[in-house]
This record gives sequence, structure tokens and C-alpha cells, in this order.
Amino acid sequence: MSVKVFIVAGPSGVGKNHIIREVLEKFSSLTILPTYTTRPAREDDKESKSRICVEEKDFLEMIRRGELLEWSQYCEFYYGKKKSDFDDAFAKRKKVITDIDVQGLHLYKDHFGSGLISIFVTYEDLKFLSDRIRKNRPDTSEEDIQNRLERAKVEMLEKEKYDYCIVNIEGKPEIAVKKVIEIVEKYM
Repeated sequence: MSVKVFIVAGPSGVGKNHIIREVLEKFSSLTILPTYTTRPAREDDKESKSRICVEEKDFLEMIRRGELLEWSQYCEFYYGKKKSDFDDAFAKRKKVITDIDVQGLHLYKDHFGSGLISIFVTYEDLKFLSDRIRKNRPDTSEEDIQNRLERAKVEMLEKEKYDYCIVNIEGKPEIAVKKVIEIVEKYM
């Protein structure tokens, strides 16, 4: 089976979305799928179309109907990917690149098998996480920052399960972008 899906995972604030945006500019045969979430919409969600914000009752109904390939709850909000979005992309002869929750890898492996390449993006040092959150989301509470740090520590333990692990060096995101582009090129 040829590769159909590239997933990019890693802790909150590690730069997954930036990397994916840069990779998408390089490959016209790739598409990104939206994440459905109960989190309130942010300004950048409207521009990127990478998040579709829905009411919690609607999200729970998608779960009940079995519409989601994977879903998780993070910081009080639900996040997930619809199976039909993958099918639509494949029908258009597109390959998919998307971010996922770190713990969702086994679901993607079960569903796509050898048609999946998994990339884990990690921090050079966890101390940069709180700085990035404060810079990118200044309205984030200290409690939320501490929760994200604790979760990031747990998520970092999952990196060995991925096909590739890329370090996003603070202040030099172009290095991580270049490495992910090289991985994608290898399987296109």
C-alpha cells in the first residue's frame, strides 16, 4: 500500500501547525483535514480552516454515530477527525497531512496500516513550552499552562512509537520544517 496519510503529533505549542502549513505550500498533492473541536473559535481558526468549532452536544452526537476516526478530550474541550473527510480527500486523489493527539497513533495505525507515516515533533527543551504559550496565547491561565506542561511530559514518552522524531529547535523552526519536507518527499 502506498502512503496516504502523514500524521504530525507532539505536545501542545511545539509548532505542529506551523510545520504543516509550510509542508502544504511545498506539495500540491497534500491536503489538511480539519479538526472538529468544542473549543471556542480563535481568529486564526477562521483563516486556516484547520479547526471546525462545534457545540459539545453535536460533537458527542458525532461520537455516538461513529463518524470520528479518533477523538480526545484535552483541557475541557473535545477534538477529533471525521472518517468521511479522509474518504473525500482520497476520492480527490489527495494524500493527507494532519495533526493528531499523541495518544491517537494506534487508531491511525489500525486504520491505515502501511499507508501511514507518523512524525513526532518535540521540544529542544520543555522550558520553552510555557514561554510559547504565554507568547502565542496571552489569555491562557497559569493553571492551564501548568496542566499543559504536565501533559507534555506524559506525551513525550510516546515519541518512540512514531516512525520519525523531529526536534523543533527554539528560534529555528525552518530546520524542523526542512526535515519534515524531506520525510514527505521520500514517500510521495
